[in-house]
Amino acid sequence: MLAEIAAAHRATVRQVILAFLTRRPALFAMPKAASVAHVEENAEAGKLALAETEAAQINDKFPVGLPPRFLPML
Repeated sequence: MLAEIAAAHRATVRQVILAFLTRRPALFAMPKAASVAHVEENAEAGKLALAETEAAQINDKFPVGLPPRFLPML
């Protein structure tokens, strides 16, 4: 699914994931880059605009954050 979204945007899977993570204002992502090419690839993710349906697909498959926990009722 990630590869299909990436292909549709002519992007890499890493760029799709980074674009997905950085679209949430409360989330801070620190991507690793071992080369100048990787830094440039990461920077290009900022230009990638995912459709709401694509973001929903990713979120359904890879939810961000911990599942909600509830206190037991006495």
